[in-house]
Amino acid sequence: MDEDVVAEYADVFAALADDTRLDILLSIMEAASYRGPLSYSEAMAAADVEDSGKFNYHLGKLQENFVYEFDGEYYPTTAAWDLYTPLLSGRLRDNDLEPRAAPLDVPCMACGRRLEASYDYEFTVRCTDCERVVFGSPVGPEVGAEADLAALARELDRTDRQFGRLLLGERCISCGGEGTVTLTPSPPHAWAPTATTAITACETCGEGFQPRSIGQLLLVHPAVVEYAEEHGIDLEERPQWAYQWCRDDTWTTVHAEDPWEIEQWAYVDGCRLVAEIGEGGEVTLLDHARLDGKAGSRRSVAAGGIPSGEGPRGRVGYES
Repeated sequence: MDEDVVAEYADVFAALADDTRLDILLSIMEAASYRGPLSYSEAMAAADVEDSGKFNYHLGKLQENFVYEFDGEYYPTTAAWDLYTPLLSGRLRDNDLEPRAAPLDVPCMACGRRLEASYDYEFTVRCTDCERVVFGSPVGPEVGAEADLAALARELDRTDRQFGRLLLGERCISCGGEGTVTLTPSPPHAWAPTATTAITACETCGEGFQPRSIGQLLLVHPAVVEYAEEHGIDLEERPQWAYQWCRDDTWTTVHAEDPWEIEQWAYVDGCRLVAEIGEGGEVTLLDHARLDGKAGSRRSVAAGGIPSGEGPRGRVGYES
């Protein structure tokens, strides 16, 4: 990184390297969260600082990046709010915790062994044998030490999907920017173990930056969510790591890369769903067929064909 940028960031974080300043900032933020901004005297009392000269000096340091004054009252900046959650969740503390794990009733797509929900300073869903990680999420130490890990895994799966849907369908919850989808060939050892990766992120702050398989993109894409709701298809039927079409490229066909043309099949809630995806993650076609409780034909789909009686590629031809 550029040395000037590093030096600037060092100055920013130096403003927090003082007990009094951090106490003042947290007092202002706590008040802003529950009852509104504080006046100068209220902020001074909340931080329990009796020397006005000392308080004025430290408040001035915070006003460079983390606090701003408006009409005689003090508010946290966006930068301060970005730090507030990891501070309160305990993620910035060095915690001496025992690793924990809970088995999940889902096999690993790579080796067939059982997946487990694991907390060891980070929360992951991983294979008990090959240790392949299929899902991860930031979790505070108090949650990781006390929660029912199997239940937490499913809850975080739903939260992850909802965040992706909001990012792509509405706005970034951190800065209000717009979400984007970038399709790219997966680099070696990518988090998504597929040949093609969809990166969903806010174009302004980068929030939500995480590689997804094309199948995972379908679970959060607003067009797919709307289509599923209209046709009574339950996308929440299983966690994302329980679908093979989310975990590998068995049902993904890349027809072109410049511009991107991708065909993705998904087997969910008794349906075979097909989507055609273009540049920027745009969904150009959606269709589905009911399976009447029968599994789909991997061989026919993988070979580029569609099981007998279902029409041309990408158009299933059955009504729900």
